[in-house]
Amino acid sequence: MLFYIIRVYAMRALLWLLGAAAVLALAAAGALYFFFGGGEPYRDMTKPPLQDGDALQPVLQLDRPPGDIAVAADGRIFYTIHPEADPSAPMLMVARDGESVPFPAPERQRALFRTPLGLDLDDAGRLWVIDGGGHGLDTPRLVALDIDTGEVAHSRDLSDVAPPGSYLLDLQVDAAGGWVYVADAGFWARRPGLIVYDVASGRARRVLNRHETVTAQDLVIRNPARDMRYLGGLVALKLGASALALSGDEAWLYYAATSHSTLYRVPTALLQQPNLPHVRLAVDVETVALKPLSAGLAIDPDFNVFITDVEHRAVHRFNDTPPGSEQPGRLVTLLRDERLRWPGALAFGPDGWLYLADSALPDVLNRTAAHVAASAPYTIWRFRPDATGANGAAPQTPGG
Repeated sequence: MLFYIIRVYAMRALLWLLGAAAVLALAAAGALYFFFGGGEPYRDMTKPPLQDGDALQPVLQLDRPPGDIAVAADGRIFYTIHPEADPSAPMLMVARDGESVPFPAPERQRALFRTPLGLDLDDAGRLWVIDGGGHGLDTPRLVALDIDTGEVAHSRDLSDVAPPGSYLLDLQVDAAGGWVYVADAGFWARRPGLIVYDVASGRARRVLNRHETVTAQDLVIRNPARDMRYLGGLVALKLGASALALSGDEAWLYYAATSHSTLYRVPTALLQQPNLPHVRLAVDVETVALKPLSAGLAIDPDFNVFITDVEHRAVHRFNDTPPGSEQPGRLVTLLRDERLRWPGALAFGPDGWLYLADSALPDVLNRTAAHVAASAPYTIWRFRPDATGANGAAPQTPGG
């Protein structure tokens, strides 16, 4: 009899525990969906492309997906391996004449980097690398490397301005290498913003923190391969500030959140004022144009802004106008190509070429290593933005 009573009460306790666990699981799922799920579809902004199907030329085909790119004046292509695919050394590569090698050597990279992603070059021959430290859980860091020797020219721990949950995606550096601007998409922390770093003083600060212009809107990315939702739809990829571009005169920083309908710009003279109140800075943010859901930005000396479109395999161009001009800008579709899987980072190279890194994120995010490997090759492309068409060219030797 005693054994029967114990068994009944044990069964009741087990059922209670199972019920409590189910309630907690449902509550956790609800919280996850509340903070990271949902999302409305966004409109298609593509128009008939100005360039024909031969405009886009493959430059490198890789066995791992590229993250960001920077192209030197001598044609060397520096690129990162996207950390969401393979957060292990070597993750920074350089390609010349179609052959890719680690830069610097893999053992040096293991000491320098955790998850490097964004790249930019200054006129002093330095490659600036932003390393988010695995969403800020490790040490986020800014590193500048001499492009000829691979030696460290500058390094700055960014833990004071990139908290856990940050997602440092892109950076821009001025020609002299004196000012660096970083985009923090703030996915997990839900705290997007921009980081401004004065190299001479070593002072870094966050600006426009959680401002509406850097914050993801409630939009779901519908890539042709898949909607960017995960964990059974509980989490959607809604990224804040993710792409930056400096105007040719370095007077304006253009910025865009991936999951946002609008492109913005802000005067760099104000960003460089260390004591300027955030509210005062926000007043001088200018709306540039409506845009697609995007991943990459670039701008030429004539204020033409190039914007990738991750939903429609396209690159758009917005003819922006210098301050004081009364001529309205216009968004046009420059090219659209079914070979593009996730048109990402953009970077100008010599002779007027604009380079594009296709990271193929639908085949990378939340995928197994086997799936990422099976989805190769991954491609770095280039095209001439002022051309009406171009002959295709065979890709060079695979690397990476």
